Amino acid sequence: MNSTQLKLLLELGDELLKTGSSHNQKTALMMYQCGANLQSADAYLCLYKAKKITSFKNKTYPNTATQDLFAAVNRNHPGAIVIAANENYFGDASVQYFYLKVAEKLFTHIENHDFAEISLLLQKTAAKVPNFMQTAISEYVQQWEIGSALKMPSPVCKSCSNLKRWDNAAPICLVTSLEITKFLDSCSLIKRIEVDPKYVDEVRFNMDESYNETSDD
Repeated sequence: MNSTQLKLLLELGDELLKTGSSHNQKTALMMYQCGANLQSADAYLCLYKAKKITSFKNKTYPNTATQDLFAAVNRNHPGAIVIAANENYFGDASVQYFYLKVAEKLFTHIENHDFAEISLLLQKTAAKVPNFMQTAISEYVQQWEIGSALKMPSPVCKSCSNLKRWDNAAPICLVTSLEITKFLDSCSLIKRIEVDPKYVDEVRFNMDESYNETSDD
């Protein structure tokens, strides 16, 4: 099945789904599943939307709606990434920021796309991601060639969860193997805290409190 035939198959499934008939909805799911079997990101996204609408469960379609959504995300579908971000499915601010930057780049190849939604999502997410991580992610995505393998760049360490592991005055980041104190000047969260660096205990407390706030989102 070529791309044109696949597109027509999914469009037919959409029309059947709109009728509201139980039989037609099941037929639409079958069509979407055929597309998913061909590893189509669009088909996985259609499955997600259909299962959300119908709450359909069947051994023939074992994946949950969320699993289908992430199958589309893993195939770099920008629309699926935006949905996952809106639903807070990524669970971590740095991971979400990474995928949103990927979606932003992918959307540049779609004509007449409205960037307002993704710009707002990026703005909200960036407020919870340290500047040095934003830089690392942005540089990686900028150099990434669409269609090539995609992987998380370093440092993306669960919104700096490693910063909570303070063993001494200059702890080492487990991702970069550098002293975390070298990152303080480039971290947007730490810039909000007026603390004299000489007081290590006070700095440690404020660092932990700041990153505890982001890890709960």
